[in-house]
Amino acid sequence: MGNNAGKNRMETAKKTGNVILQEQGLKEVPKAVLQITNMRMLNMEGNKLAQIPPALAVCVKGLKTLNLSHNSLTVISNNVMAAMAGAIETIDISFNSISHLPAGLSGCGKLKTLIAHHNGLTSDEGGQDALASLSSLSKLRVINLSHNRLTAFPAGFCQLPRLEEANLAANGITAIPVEVKGMKQLRTLDVGHNRIQSIPPDVLRFSSISRLTVEGNALNGPIEDMDGYKEYMARRKERIDKQIHGGISPDLAQQ
Repeated sequence: MGNNAGKNRMETAKKTGNVILQEQGLKEVPKAVLQITNMRMLNMEGNKLAQIPPALAVCVKGLKTLNLSHNSLTVISNNVMAAMAGAIETIDISFNSISHLPAGLSGCGKLKTLIAHHNGLTSDEGGQDALASLSSLSKLRVINLSHNRLTAFPAGFCQLPRLEEANLAANGITAIPVEVKGMKQLRTLDVGHNRIQSIPPDVLRFSSISRLTVEGNALNGPIEDMDGYKEYMARRKERIDKQIHGGISPDLAQQ
């Protein structure tokens, strides 16, 4: 960052609480950022960050949006995550090398969107669920954990009461838990390109899912021949009809 440009960015950030330092080639969080105590948004996408300093915890108590995507992070500080828990609504840590989510994430009671695709997240880390902190996110609506190393749905996934959209594509998941049928708000589920061989009939028949992506799996037969497919297609048709009548293109609504 040039000196003048950097000063201007920091002055604006101090006034607005919005810290925007995208694609600056930064290897560490600038000291000037650690002096902004009214931070509402921190966007450091596309840098070379390998770690987040614990000192950042002092600045993020009112943070609503965090974007640390496209960096070189292997872990997110538990103290920093716990500090932002009271206000954070959107987290994007995609395109890093993170193997587990910090326990502090469990306290993020206002979190609505979690984007963590293209990392190294696993279903098990040293005998413990590396994603256990997800289970208490009662307001989470959108989650993207695609392109990781998951072999199963995260523990507690089926207890997320407000989840509407989930992307678990391109992992090593072997089964869809039948408990998904009880997720009343879940409309979109992408489990394409995994190792799934069958879809529980009750998920097709009784769930709220109206957009299910299963391409790229070695299913033991065409989905059209599976029990519950008629009921699933009825929900899908109803969704498309609502989008058309509401003046929304189905293709746009799926983006």
